[in-house]
Amino acid sequence: MRAYEVKNVKSFRGTEGHGFNATLYRYGKKVALVYDMADGGPINYDWVSKEEEVAFDSYLSSTPKDDSVVMLFEERKKQEGNEWMSDLDITGDIYVSNLVDLFESLKWLKRNCRGKILFRTTEDDEGSYRTIPVPDGKLLNALVHIRQKYEHNIVEVAYWEGTGADKEFKHHDRSDWYSA
Repeated sequence: MRAYEVKNVKSFRGTEGHGFNATLYRYGKKVALVYDMADGGPINYDWVSKEEEVAFDSYLSSTPKDDSVVMLFEERKKQEGNEWMSDLDITGDIYVSNLVDLFESLKWLKRNCRGKILFRTTEDDEGSYRTIPVPDGKLLNALVHIRQKYEHNIVEVAYWEGTGADKEFKHHDRSDWYSA
């Protein structure tokens, strides 16, 4: 389980781009309402207590390198055209913005991978996915095919597993795809 996550995300267009309202949770407990008004200013936080604000700041100052949001930020720093980010450290606003991006991406994946597997390789652009249709009962065959054909080039894989009420969304990134 990720230390921090966002829920109840509402996105909108503002005067300086896209903004959002969201609820920030720490280990499943609501800790703040966050607002990016898309006006060019910083994100606003409405903390449930001063202790939660201090805990968040403390987490950011000692954020583990295996935190997927930090890993996403570090990957984006290395992308072509982002050289200006090379000396940038993660801040609360960057962390929360990346949490919202991750939330929106997973929402899109869940909606778009019904009946198929979506996956991305090292050759694909971020946000560009390949698909493999999955007939009923053939999920394992399709996953084995992807693993064999693309070996260690997989960046992420998303699919629905199970049937009916037991259906569960699965999303693997590079770090857990090869250990699964």
